[in-house]
Amino acid sequence: PQPLVTFYVGPDGSKQTFVVHKNFATFYSPVLKNAFNLPCVEGETQSMNMENTDVDVFGKFVHWMYTKEFEGNVDSLSEAVALARIWKLAESFGVVELQNEVMKKL
Repeated sequence: PQPLVTFYVGPDGSKQTFVVHKNFATFYSPVLKNAFNLPCVEGETQSMNMENTDVDVFGKFVHWMYTKEFEGNVDSLSEAVALARIWKLAESFGVVELQNEVMKKL
């Protein structure tokens, strides 16, 4: 069995849980690699609390990690904002490849 890591995403009261294969999370993100492999809270618990992250944005990030597919168009301002949020999440995790994919859509 492959090890899993857990992400608790969204504000308290509407938090959602994402369980992800550790090898996917740590392969694409040097930030997550450090967090889950070093002696810190995330490394000890193999979980990360992300209360300031939008659930839909994080879900798209997880989908991209597993499939390397990214859908999104800039047909409206709200879609452009959503793409910008995905780019920002990718930046915070150091996932340059996803940042580049988002930029191709903008």
